[in-house]
Amino acid sequence: MESSNEILSVLDNDIDYCQNPSEISSCHARQYLMCPHCSFHLCFEHGQQHQKQIQNEILVLYHRAKNFEQTLNEYQPVQTIIEQAFYSLNEWKQKMYHFIDQYSEQIKIHIEQAQNRLNDQWNITKKEYLQMLDHFVLEPIDELLKGINFFNKKTSTFFFEFQHQNKFIQMKSMKLIVV
Repeated sequence: MESSNEILSVLDNDIDYCQNPSEISSCHARQYLMCPHCSFHLCFEHGQQHQKQIQNEILVLYHRAKNFEQTLNEYQPVQTIIEQAFYSLNEWKQKMYHFIDQYSEQIKIHIEQAQNRLNDQWNITKKEYLQMLDHFVLEPIDELLKGINFFNKKTSTFFFEFQHQNKFIQMKSMKLIVV
């Protein structure tokens, strides 16, 4: 057992006084207890304050932990990621719809312009074909029919050669019945 002299020598050290961590100036009260959580030697008054401070900090930590627990329970990372993916997809889809609408309108304008050019070219070509048909087929046939009218409205065999614009049209051994 320790003698009372040894106990007194411990009490005479610097630890003999209250080590209140929240006080700027030191407390000169003799120590009466040691805090189990931080090992400070505190007088009863500061020990009670220290315990209340620890309890308050524990309550704050407890509430933070409960809030965190609730957040974790409500947190759905897969659902959040999927929702973000769908949101991004819908944004992209809207942009693409807009882009496709604009692009299709431009293409439609180009097609209509090409149609107008082709129609113009076709009208010119059609006019040229009709002129060629008239000059190389219809006019020679008209001339041929005029020549046939000179016959005596009876069946006859003849040889006919007609030149039109340096092109020869020949009909040989043709039986015509002129009415």
